[in-house]
Amino acid sequence: MSDKLPDRIRRLRAHDLNMLTGLYVLLDRAGVTEAATELGLTQSAMSKMLERLRAEFGDRLLVRTGNHMVLTTYARELLPELERVLHGLGHVYDPAGAFDPSRAQRTLSIGTNEFLQYLLGPAIIRLLREKAPLVNLRFRPIHAAQAQSEAVRGQIDLLIGAAGVEFNLRSSILYRDALACIAWKDAHVPRLPLRFEDFVKLQQVYVSPSGFDFFPSVIHRFLGDAGHRPRAHDVTLSSYFAAARAIVGTDMVALLPNRLVALLVDPNVRVLPLAFATPDYNVALWWHTSIHDDPFLIWFRKELHALVETLVDPPFHVP
Repeated sequence: MSDKLPDRIRRLRAHDLNMLTGLYVLLDRAGVTEAATELGLTQSAMSKMLERLRAEFGDRLLVRTGNHMVLTTYARELLPELERVLHGLGHVYDPAGAFDPSRAQRTLSIGTNEFLQYLLGPAIIRLLREKAPLVNLRFRPIHAAQAQSEAVRGQIDLLIGAAGVEFNLRSSILYRDALACIAWKDAHVPRLPLRFEDFVKLQQVYVSPSGFDFFPSVIHRFLGDAGHRPRAHDVTLSSYFAAARAIVGTDMVALLPNRLVALLVDPNVRVLPLAFATPDYNVALWWHTSIHDDPFLIWFRKELHALVETLVDPPFHVP
């Protein structure tokens, strides 16, 4: 970071910023007497302030017309800008005050995989358009070696992904899900519902969108607890949607999140009823402590939790 102040900040030091509140009240009330009453000053002191402001801005600001005063063209243009600036300064000195998302101007960066972008993205976009229209939204992929450091550096505001990843971040469960088993429609399956002893004989397709191998590890743990190991010839892809296509024309199977399976429209893929219970697939939300009290993110996290409740129910049911 440069030791020099930005030019704009350096120029501000040449001005008395305390005068801005007086200027705003003068223009908003369009009169010296009214402004003096509002600020608790004498009319003489208010008149002197107006003269200083006229010299400062090189404009008369208020001119008398008959028995009242009116704003100059420049003053009319200045008033809404003053209101915006003073409103922003109010948040600086009173950040815990009432938050209005419709006034928020920022970029919201969310790190997540393609499936969760597909599931949650449209609803998040609608939410921001309706309630925070000045906010820019940016979705980014989660990379194994970078996700936490990007959150710490403020390059990502929120991470959304499979719960259980050990980030050194604050977190909450966004929603809970289960797994469904899919196969090619013409795959040779011993019997249905598929028994566990038959399932473990089939070649598996795993998905690891972030490179953490967390999702495969859930299934590997599930198999390990039952005395089975993943085989060397199993397949791991980085895309949930690619996994659904990879099984076509094979006898491989894939355990995928229930909500993803509900979104698949592929006549070549079928859902296999299972004779055993599968592990849960829960989705979590992470954020760094430094932005925990950010008014916008407090608002957005609450809205996102409420939004998800309307999106993920009812779950997909295997026929």
